[in-house]
Amino acid sequence: MYEAELEFVKNYLISNEGNASLNKNQPFRKRYEHTLRVLAWANRIIEGTNADPQVLSLAVIFHDVGYGSIYFQSKHELRSINIFKNYAKDKYSEEVINKVVEAISYHTKRSNLNLLNMKIESILLLEADMLDEEGLMGLEFDTLTCGVKNVNSYNDALNAHVKYVKKFLQTNPMITKKASEYWVIKQKETKDYIKSLAIDLNQEIDI
Repeated sequence: MYEAELEFVKNYLISNEGNASLNKNQPFRKRYEHTLRVLAWANRIIEGTNADPQVLSLAVIFHDVGYGSIYFQSKHELRSINIFKNYAKDKYSEEVINKVVEAISYHTKRSNLNLLNMKIESILLLEADMLDEEGLMGLEFDTLTCGVKNVNSYNDALNAHVKYVKKFLQTNPMITKKASEYWVIKQKETKDYIKSLAIDLNQEIDI
């Protein structure tokens, strides 16, 4: 489903130089690939909620399309909203469009999960967005970044992992049941990996 929407977003990002990361240390990050992963997370954590699958899917697909210009990196959610509105005006009902717009408008700040009366689709988009590039994938992020920076020591990579993990293990910010469960799994997997790596490197760590 949503092949046309996904193709639109992919082409928009690529043609407007918004797909590749502008950070020279993160050439491995691609905005469209992130969108696909967030969509997968949204499909996992919607279970057990009364969220509208159509609203959530559309919000995920279009949430970062506003990055599609090297000249408009700030306030990308506002551009994402405008792009979605133009795309959706003859395709979806006003009710669906308004709900998607609301979800996209909240997705850039983790602190928004603490807001009262936020609709479930908005919560799930924010959670799915946060679940990407965390846990073991966060460690992969560190490893790839170390490679780009020409870090040539296992211990330097371990130190980068420990710095990330300490912050990651502090809290579970998720609200919905499934998202919270996945976050706990990510925390355990990440902690176990770091401990095993430290043993391999004969290092003592504090996490």
